[in-house]
Amino acid sequence: MKNLPPYMGEHDQVVLFDSVCKLCNGWAKFLIRHDPQRAFRLASVQSPQGQALLQWFGLPTDEYETLVLIRQGRPCLCSVRGHHSHLLESGPAMETRRGCLADPETSS
Repeated sequence: MKNLPPYMGEHDQVVLFDSVCKLCNGWAKFLIRHDPQRAFRLASVQSPQGQALLQWFGLPTDEYETLVLIRQGRPCLCSVRGHHSHLLESGPAMETRRGCLADPETSS
């Protein structure tokens, strides 16, 4: 069995967002409206679940300048405000900006 992040199943897709940021909240509401199959689960970075996931991946737990998409047990950072876009290519588990929303079956 795979060592999975906390609160996640093997095929879960989770989006972490800053619930204090109006832009992030708007994006989360947009995702909810446009995801009728409920392919994505949402968690605020301030929640215990969000904090546990940030810690699991070694991401800052007190600075929220980005949205984090977690797919196939791997984080993909998608900058909202652009302040931490350098995180997109850092770390062995990070995907590039182009692969962030790509189909996992067709991207490598």
